[in-house]
Amino acid sequence: GASGMLHADFDSQYVWVPLSVFLALATLALVLLRRQRSGSGGSSGPQALIVLSSQGFPVGSAAAAVTAFRTAGLQIVMSTREGGQASPEVASLQTKQAIAASQEGGKPDPVWLWVLRTAQQGVRPFAECKPEQIVAVYVTGGPAMLQDLMSYELSGRTPTPFCEALRSFCADVAQAGGVVGAAGHGTHALPPRTAADATDAAGSWQERCFSSNLDSGAADTVAAMVRGLPAAQNQEQDGGGSGRSKSE
Repeated sequence: GASGMLHADFDSQYVWVPLSVFLALATLALVLLRRQRSGSGGSSGPQALIVLSSQGFPVGSAAAAVTAFRTAGLQIVMSTREGGQASPEVASLQTKQAIAASQEGGKPDPVWLWVLRTAQQGVRPFAECKPEQIVAVYVTGGPAMLQDLMSYELSGRTPTPFCEALRSFCADVAQAGGVVGAAGHGTHALPPRTAADATDAAGSWQERCFSSNLDSGAADTVAAMVRGLPAAQNQEQDGGGSGRSKSE
């Protein structure tokens, strides 16, 4: 199952996040994880892929995606280019949202804890992800993601091989009826619109691409993705309506 693919890698040194942040979060992590494990085990059923940069990812952006996709009944798979441990972006742990998540109701937000712990234990290498198993792909942003996706040379900015692979993967998922989305610098990973898409009837798959140029737009982006999921998926979520009638 998906949980089997996550290897804990305790040999590596702790990532450079302030240790105090980790210890405070980790103390409650085990209890909360055991409580949640019952709902997140196994990889049967449709999956949502959340792509992070291993060098630093905005935790709130990933947490918003986990929350929205779980509510829609999807299994969560997190991935980076290389797989293994992923470091949270320190700035994202210092936002008002992060501080609220760390002490809401006197307890840390279980989704933030799950994201941090899963990233610490190790996530799946992108090369091992298969578009056939995925109905939603969300790419988080952050400065480290920009370095993963774009290469700067004298001749200008060009997509990295990882970026090209992600664009192709996203196009496959969207063309098969799934949804893809990104926030901030992660938007470079979305398939670019071409003139052919505009004229081609099959180009309607572009309507299943959602994005926000700001990391703070993550929650709105993933909410739009969930509303755009295949109808069968939305029925699980709200008992039969397609979810498109909502105002946002």
